[in-house]
Amino acid sequence: MSARLLLRGCVILSLLCAVASSPRLQRLRSRSLLGVRQTPQDSANDAAHDSKAGQVAEDLKGIERPESATDVADTASDIAGLPSDVDTDDPQAVAKAHAHNYSSTLTLNIVEALITVVSGILFTALFACCYKSYKEDPPPLLPRSTEHNPELLDTKVWRYGLCDCFSGDKVMCLLACCCPALRWADTMRMAGIYSFWTGVFLFAVLSGLTQVTAGLTGLILLCVGMLKRQAIRNLFQLPNGTCMSYLEDCCIWCWCSCCAIIQEARQIEEAYAVQHRVVATVPQLTLRAK
Repeated sequence: MSARLLLRGCVILSLLCAVASSPRLQRLRSRSLLGVRQTPQDSANDAAHDSKAGQVAEDLKGIERPESATDVADTASDIAGLPSDVDTDDPQAVAKAHAHNYSSTLTLNIVEALITVVSGILFTALFACCYKSYKEDPPPLLPRSTEHNPELLDTKVWRYGLCDCFSGDKVMCLLACCCPALRWADTMRMAGIYSFWTGVFLFAVLSGLTQVTAGLTGLILLCVGMLKRQAIRNLFQLPNGTCMSYLEDCCIWCWCSCCAIIQEARQIEEAYAVQHRVVATVPQLTLRAK
């Protein structure tokens, strides 16, 4: 019984010592000795100083200025509490260590990352509602001419060049650059591949989670864009299903996705405007409920 009481007393004493030595309690004690009254601003400053961000800021004050990229990486690893190198030659151990480092780094800003993803999806959905009100569905028909003719879509090449973005609708270009999810989703709808909202959320979620998943969903979005571009090729009997066409579409979506979205959109919009035979073969997915 005496040993148990002694152990309990040691634990309580250690806790009291830890509390007494805390920086916040020391600041409160010194203020009370000086007769300074604790204000709400002082409480907020103390809470910020004792927070994780405040501790990191204190750690940064005592760090010497790094002189190389290696020093920067080592300093960042020390602050985050992560190892900068893996001391092993076992491939499985290296993979586990890197996975642990990634998960630890991700949890440092998990709340901010989730807020960014959710807010991005919500803003995209809001703009999608505005787009549905703005977009004319079905598109207006154009009289046949040398510029607008169904036969021009049967030449086995794209009707408009990849870099001919600004020769068409300027609003389409702006939309593809600033909010590509909307224009791509509408193209997929007109091609009978996805409904409008399915395309919007698919694009928005995959692009929004790119940072959180270390680029994994970005690669998935790249594959989706490439495969659906192949589907549009197939609709207009453009070269598709070959290694060269897959490589071409992969490179275009990887390095110039906005141009790819505009080119695909102009191709399908022109088909509807001149009533190309493709329009009668695809499922008619309306933009707005009738």
